[in-house]
Amino acid sequence: EYAELVVAAIHDRDVLEDPAKVVKRLNVLNCEIVAYSYPSGFDLTREDDIRRLVKKLADAGAHFRGEGKTFCYHHHSIEFCRYGSKTLLEFLLDEIDPQD
Repeated sequence: EYAELVVAAIHDRDVLEDPAKVVKRLNVLNCEIVAYSYPSGFDLTREDDIRRLVKKLADAGAHFRGEGKTFCYHHHSIEFCRYGSKTLLEFLLDEIDPQD
């Protein structure tokens, strides 16, 4: 017997802009996990854009957790680049509740 696991990597802005719509799609697939694939649309050289991304990720994560879903962030090398005083990864780890 094999365990069945469906992970949905959503490549559109709905993850951050309309997580309720994403939950509906996850439910159709009987999927419990969503992964955010890449922070497109954010200028990661600007701290205000980084903070906007972090806030949107935190809000989406809280929504997914409230719906019983696990929200994952797919990292890349950009998360290890320094933006001002911190790396993007440090912003993410410092400012997002790990439960989300």
